Amino acid sequence: MAPIHMQPAHAPLACCHVPCQRLARHVQLQGSAQGCQGWHYQPLPGLARRVATCALHINRRQHFELAWQRQQMEESLIAGAGEETAVTEPMEVRSLPHLEKLVEKAGSAVVVISFYTRSCGGCKDMLKHYRQLCMEASKQRAGVRFLTHDVRNEFDDLTDIARLYGVRAVPSFVFLSGGAKVRQVVMRDTRSLSGSGEHIRRVVTRERSQLAIVMREMLFRNAPSAKK
Repeated sequence: MAPIHMQPAHAPLACCHVPCQRLARHVQLQGSAQGCQGWHYQPLPGLARRVATCALHINRRQHFELAWQRQQMEESLIAGAGEETAVTEPMEVRSLPHLEKLVEKAGSAVVVISFYTRSCGGCKDMLKHYRQLCMEASKQRAGVRFLTHDVRNEFDDLTDIARLYGVRAVPSFVFLSGGAKVRQVVMRDTRSLSGSGEHIRRVVTRERSQLAIVMREMLFRNAPSAKK
């Protein structure tokens, strides 16, 4: 019986983005004491191993470069959050420290956060209406700060901000006053609605009206005359 050449258990494994068929050689094992037959990987040859190691080093370097860029962007956002600017568009919140800086800057003003995901069709329509509310509030010089936030991070997990305010469904709107959550409005995704197009339009119109009503209530509650 021909001898069986088994791969040592401690042999190094290669992991990289280079196609495996270019780096690994398959060795078919034929015959054994139990008559088994299967496939097994041999260690990568010298050149292929060097290519794989180089690819790993490149990926690691890219990871640290992206992490550094994200850190620089976050520091820039936090530094710019305290600047006086005319707010005519909702501002995207990137992180919890960024949100804390914006809430601190808002003071006693109402802060509204529109929570969304990129895959939510209803969120896109609601964000358009949200931008209109922001422009109207800016013209009227209402004490409202409009923010937006994607509840999913780059790993498709819930962000710290979404967990902090208990946001599980989108589109959702969270109202803050003095940094504390005082109201939350959850809308329905139009993709989950059934019925005719006219019925869906009525539902969307009703929910937009509800959001506007809550907005007026929050403004009235935070008006100087209402606090006396």
